[in-house]
Amino acid sequence: MSSLALSELIGAPVIDNTGSRAGKVRGVTLAPQENSALVMGFVIKTQHGDRLVPASAVSLINHGP
Repeated sequence: MSSLALSELIGAPVIDNTGSRAGKVRGVTLAPQENSALVMGFVIKTQHGDRLVPASAVSLINHGP
């Protein structure tokens, strides 16, 4: 598994399954009692407020050029 710095994720655009921009990454959630290095979900800032998206719903993280 590859590593990615939190600073690379914060503010990154989020694209939904239709290809539309859904918001930006605002933060991540962890469950340190299970695995302190495992991201459990993402807090996404949308036009309608913050939304929690489980990590299992994420199919791609692309921090390209």
